[in-house]
Amino acid sequence: MQTPRTEELTATARGCRVAYLFVLGAELNSSQWAAQLGCTRRNAYRILEKASLVMPVYRDDDGVWRLLDKEPGQRDRLALP
Repeated sequence: MQTPRTEELTATARGCRVAYLFVLGAELNSSQWAAQLGCTRRNAYRILEKASLVMPVYRDDDGVWRLLDKEPGQRDRLALP
């Protein structure tokens, strides 16, 4: 299976890539995210803003998007109903 070039990714694929890179530990600014996603910095910012509505990610004071650390005592796995 061939991997599509980043500029050929659909919106859904970009969202999946964001989640996957955060799980791998990515801590990138909007310009770096844009390069990873094959879009403009502005669109990368919008994608990350939307992702932050459903994922525990935030933009720090230096402009780096990070995955929020777990709270002390929080379980590793989410229990779904």
